Order: sequence, then structure tokens, then C-alpha cells
Amino acid sequence: MDALLARLRPYRLGLLVLVALAPLFLLTAERSVPNTDASAASIAAWRIASTGEPWLDGVDLDALPSDQVRFPDFSVQTREDGRIVVARTMGAVLPAVPAYALLNRSTDPADFETAPGSWTGSVIALLALWFLYLLTRQWWGDARAALVTAVVGVSTPIWSVVADMLWTHGFTVLGILAMAYATSRGRWWATGFAGGIGLLGRPHVAFVVAILGVGLAVRRREPMIAVKMGLASGAWLVVLLVWNRWLYGVWSAEGGYSGREVTSQTLGSGAFTVDQLLDQVGLWVSPIVGLLPWSPALLVLLPAVVACRRRLPDWTLWLALGGVAYGIVQGQINGFTGGSGFYGYRLMLEPMACFLPACLLVVPMLARRWQVLLGALVGWQVAQISVGAVQKAWLVREESRWTDHGFFLALRTEPELIIWAVLLTVIGALVAAKLTEGPPVVEELEPLGEGVSQPPQPRRWSRSEGLPEPRDPRTHVTQ
Repeated sequence: MDALLARLRPYRLGLLVLVALAPLFLLTAERSVPNTDASAASIAAWRIASTGEPWLDGVDLDALPSDQVRFPDFSVQTREDGRIVVARTMGAVLPAVPAYALLNRSTDPADFETAPGSWTGSVIALLALWFLYLLTRQWWGDARAALVTAVVGVSTPIWSVVADMLWTHGFTVLGILAMAYATSRGRWWATGFAGGIGLLGRPHVAFVVAILGVGLAVRRREPMIAVKMGLASGAWLVVLLVWNRWLYGVWSAEGGYSGREVTSQTLGSGAFTVDQLLDQVGLWVSPIVGLLPWSPALLVLLPAVVACRRRLPDWTLWLALGGVAYGIVQGQINGFTGGSGFYGYRLMLEPMACFLPACLLVVPMLARRWQVLLGALVGWQVAQISVGAVQKAWLVREESRWTDHGFFLALRTEPELIIWAVLLTVIGALVAAKLTEGPPVVEELEPLGEGVSQPPQPRRWSRSEGLPEPRDPRTHVTQ
């Protein structure tokens, strides 16, 4: 035990953040009627845990508690042999099987509960944030990495969506952040392995894996990067194909999504319809589910990433490009609203996760006034997300997707919430001002030399002396 505690001591602040976030996520997770997709995934996991098989043949779905599920006909699929199955991906269903095996093994549909599935989503969100902490700890040490992890956890839909229900996005965000950490350490097998986990949730995460792997292989002239990543992620693709063959009777990565084929809609015509163009725009700017209205800090960070791109590690840029490609593909596959019954954005969670490493690294390069503004925007984000994650009441109808916003609906209904929003905005600005006192610095990692076994130490540069010149991108790897 003493040896274990000694090994964990350097990570104590990160562990403390997760211990603090765990009850917050678990207590605010959905325990009544969730979104239809989340309901379907939870029912599939419950069925496997309670009977050992996924089939719904003979199950009286009308007996499912009306206060626990919303389960329309489109959530199920009838195979050619007549068997009835839930139409959800492996990454949404399989993680919750252990929770249902422990907490809800009754085979009676009337005894079904949503909570084990939602709590599984909370655990996956915490695991994803752990990899974010490990990634940022390499750059800024324990204290700042813990702060960044806490802020990202409560200022994005990682709290209000991923930790709230059993979504496909849990495995994808976990896979992307684990992939970022492995890439930062030059562990290409692990990078591909993590990317493969992500595509179990949403198969088009393969675009992120491919762009990151091929981009780095070409840029660094190291083809084995792509080979290792491809083999590792491909192994998970085989697992997904076997799962879909068992569940749906087809050898396909799409599985139960037979009506929403990635290849035919994304690559078939090569053109965008008007509706698809609106979907592309909506994913970014729609008030109801757009990335920028819910994460306005990106309005500062993304332009800074473009401006400072030559000073960022190359892998962060390829990962961000993978996120852009994922968003384009997503807009071709689905309508941008992504349904209803959730607070914040969900279809852009994967691009957000892809943008995080570059966006975080660029923060120290900002002028102090922009860092203070960034702190205020992050405070506003925390206010937005926390209100909906806790109260569960501010869900805007899809018909208002271009005209309303969940947080503004809350402010109109309970105007006193503006005090909470202003308070957190001011606190964010003050914390940012405090953290940026004194000579601002930019950290640049020493290059990785042959045979290096210890983490290289960062050199600190005063911005008043000018930013360091960019190095060969192949040196931007920490071991």
C-alpha cells in the first residue's frame, strides 16, 4: 500500500480534482426520462447484463417504466431473421453492461432503471478528464494541470452531456484525449489503440485517426507512425465488425445505423445540398447546439491557434485538422441539432476534444488582456453549463434551433440566474488576471534526443524577449 501511495503522490492534485468532480457528475446524472438514444443504449446494456443476450424478442417494451425511458420505434431494428435489437453502437452499449450487472439484473422490464447507464457516462467522463490531466501535466506541472482539468470538466458539455447520460460521445471523447496523451509521448501503438476505442463509439472518428497518423507520417517522414496507428486502431475496427455481425447480422462498421450510411452520404455525391450546408453552419453557430455559442472561449483560442501555428507541436495541429474533418463528415451524416433532450452541444464534442491540446498550448502566448478576456469567457461557460447540468429544465425545442439558447431560456424564466453568470464571469477574469501577474512566459520543450529516458525539462522564455523560434516539428515530442 505504501508503494502504491508513493506512486500516486505526484498525481495527487489531479486525483483530488477527479474525486471532487465524481459526486458532482454522479449526483447530477440523468435518472429519469433521458434522450431516446441514451434510453436505447441503456436498455441494450440492461438486456445483455440481465440475460446474456441482446435480443428484445418477446420483451414487452410497453412495460418499461414511462418515467425511466423514452423508447420510440426508430430505436430498434428488426434483423432479416426476425430478431429485434437496439440500434446503438458498441461504444454506447458495452461500457454500461458491468453497471447493470451490478445494480439492475432483473429481467422484468418494469424494473428497468436509467441510473446505471447514466452513471456509466459519468465514469467515462472522469476517465476522459484523467487523460487530459496527464497530457497537461507534462507541460505545466501538477497544479495547473489540475486546474485546467477541473475547468474543462465543468465548462463544457463533458458535464452536461457525456457525464449526464449513456451517449456514444463518452467513448469518442475518451479515445481522442487518450490519443492526444499517447501522441504527446510518441507512443504510436497506444495512439492507435486509443483512437480505435473512439471509433467504437462513433465510427467516423476513424477520420481523426487517419488524418493524425498520415499527417504526422508524411510531415516527419516516418511512415511507421501511420503503420503502427493503423494496425492498432484497425484491431478495434475488427472487433466492431464482429460485434455488428453478431448484433445486426451484417459485416459493417455502421451496424444499426443502416439508414445513415457514412460512405454513401459523405463520399457518394461529393456535393453539399442546401440542407447539408445549413447543417455545417449549424454545428458551429446555432444557438441551440452550436459549438461557438456554448464555448465562446474558442472565439479567442482558435484564431490564436492559427496565428501561432508555427510554434505549436505539429501533432496538435494535425489533431485539430482531424477535428475539423470530423465535423464536416458529421454534418453530412446527421442534422446538426442531434435530436433533443440534452443541454449544450453533443455532435461537436469530438471536434472540441480535438481542438483542446492546441488551444491550451496557445494560452500562454496570448497577450495579458486576451488571457483575462479568456478567463471571463470561461467563467461564462461554467455558468451556462452548470445551470442546465443541475436543473435539467432548460431544453429548447428543435423548432427554435436558430433563435433560442438553453441558457437564455433559463435567464428569461429565472432572471436571478444572471447574478450567478456575472459572478462566475468576474471570478474567471480575476483568476486569469492573478495567474498572469508578473512577466509572462512561454514554455518550450527541449528536443527529444536519441536514448532519452527521462522527461526533458522545459525552458522558460520571457515574452518581452520575443517568442522562441519554432523547432523542427519532429522534436516536439516528449518522452
